[in-house]
Amino acid sequence: MATSGQVLSLVLRLVLVSGTAVLVGWAFYRDAHATNRLFPLQPLSLNTSVGTASWIFLLFGITTSQATVFLPLIVHVLCGVSLLKAGYITALLSIAWTITALYSASLLDRQVRVGIVLGPLVMVGGGVGLAASIAHGPLPLLGLCVALIGAGIGVCFAHISSWSIVAAPPGESILTASSIPTIQSLGIAFGAAIVGLVANTAGLATDISLATITAAATWVYRLGTIAPLVLAVLAWHLVRLHQRIPRGTGIQNVRVEY
Repeated sequence: MATSGQVLSLVLRLVLVSGTAVLVGWAFYRDAHATNRLFPLQPLSLNTSVGTASWIFLLFGITTSQATVFLPLIVHVLCGVSLLKAGYITALLSIAWTITALYSASLLDRQVRVGIVLGPLVMVGGGVGLAASIAHGPLPLLGLCVALIGAGIGVCFAHISSWSIVAAPPGESILTASSIPTIQSLGIAFGAAIVGLVANTAGLATDISLATITAAATWVYRLGTIAPLVLAVLAWHLVRLHQRIPRGTGIQNVRVEY
């Protein structure tokens, strides 16, 4: 995956990224047949709450990478702000994530379900806003859109985690909990590689002129709207799966504690 950002050939980049996906899939297959597993059974099955949540965590990582990897460079060049201020714009994602996570910790029952559906929709709004304004600003709008992506994650991340842990098969709650940061890290890696592939294909590998960065930013953030859109669909699907779980299992009144 790391090597894909060091080559100029688009075909070779695609081969390296695809090869990484195959190796990760093989690792999941090997883990499923291991004596001491790192992941729960069927960790990527869309027929289970655990598997659906895993895809959501993967897409969280992809979305954050796509939103932030090139953002300081883009804001510095296109908006004319210092690299320090550009870093502050990027940090808005984490700040908004933290604030909304603290607020959403008090949600219960129906409010949690609304939050899980609403969070990805907020991310879609942030992603679409970035795609529409990244090349021309204004800077406050860019900052708002970055914050919306973080806020959307903060609203639902902890609740999706608790749902997946409680919905795990007997004896697999610890595996499920420990797999969440691993799967999210995979998403961050794939997201960064995809962004690098798109930006380099747009010419950023050989030129950092204003025109090239504008073209790269436009393509990166247009394609960056795909992951939040898929997230929104999966969140709705997760809520439907959750509603099929019989009451009395302990999942209905899970409250996130910090």
